[in-house]
Amino acid sequence: MTNQDFNIESKKYIDDVYSEFCEYQRLVWNIFVWFNHFCKKHEIQYFMGFGSLIGVIRDKGCIPWDYDIDVIVKINEKDKLIQLLELELPDSMYYTYSTNVEEYPTCCLRICQKGFPFTSIHLDVYFLIGNPKKEPQNFVDNIENYHILREIKYGDKWYPQEFSNDKKNLKLQLLRLYREFRKITISANKIKFFEERILKQYPLGSSPFCSIHGDPYRKVYFIEDFSSTLKIHINGEDVTIPVGYDRYLSIIYKDYKNYLPISTRFDEFYRMTINVRKRINYMKSDDTGKFDFCKK
Repeated sequence: MTNQDFNIESKKYIDDVYSEFCEYQRLVWNIFVWFNHFCKKHEIQYFMGFGSLIGVIRDKGCIPWDYDIDVIVKINEKDKLIQLLELELPDSMYYTYSTNVEEYPTCCLRICQKGFPFTSIHLDVYFLIGNPKKEPQNFVDNIENYHILREIKYGDKWYPQEFSNDKKNLKLQLLRLYREFRKITISANKIKFFEERILKQYPLGSSPFCSIHGDPYRKVYFIEDFSSTLKIHINGEDVTIPVGYDRYLSIIYKDYKNYLPISTRFDEFYRMTINVRKRINYMKSDDTGKFDFCKK
């Protein structure tokens, strides 16, 4: 094989992987389209969030190297949202949350494509919660410990290959040590109970501050930035974004309109695709019957 032969083969491989990635992106977008119309029908206010909001603002669509879509719903709409999902979710989809999946490893609600595990093809629905006026950052750090606790206790159940492959990662080593030394035995039901109690501890609007449960950045935001929505038309859909989107995104990403180096963008799309493959294969290989909810 010559250098040119390898170059041609490599380019074809990248094209094939990216085509696979784009198919995952299309599936998630279809879930979002349904969700968008569902929220309009039932007057549920949502906001595009995190990187998905950057895609809307900067790229006029989805970020080309990110298939995931994140939306934010106010915590006082959570019960209504779940009740309506139970009634109206299409046969091609299912949802997962701590209310219906034992030992759930994350804090956001996920609307998923049937035939895929909830760890892969999904729309992430995060909940916006109120914060106290004094020391809001301490409150955010404390409540996000539940997110870490879920990851520690249940992550290796739902995506064990990634946990196994990341053993050299210092952060995960520390999490494992935390689990060992603290001897965490708290049940999934107790975690859910404590979470539910603290999520509504501070009503939205009683303080100028708010946060997003499960936020990987652990940031404090301003409630006025989520006081209303703006509409932006992308890919044939009118999507809603927070009125204070610029400040919200700047708190997380600073200069969010700049692009990361191509190496970083490539690594992200490639890693995402490989992780989807792993998670699909893991669920398919399981013969315990515990994952029937993700089957076609």
